[in-house]
Amino acid sequence: MTGIPWTDEETAVLLVFSMWGYKHEAIAEILTNRRAEIRGILHTNMPPSYTRTVSAVRNKLNELRT
Repeated sequence: MTGIPWTDEETAVLLVFSMWGYKHEAIAEILTNRRAEIRGILHTNMPPSYTRTVSAVRNKLNELRT
């Protein structure tokens, strides 16, 4: 299953929070909530349109390291 492509902004947020020592779980939650708010779809009772999972965060970091 192919995921949603990462934007440059998401990648930058991922790198900064990773360098600051945030856990992958926290980074995944931050990216999920941030992206939904930017698109204007996150309301008090609406879920985000997609999520960045912990495995997606780990895979992206591994991809950037290689």
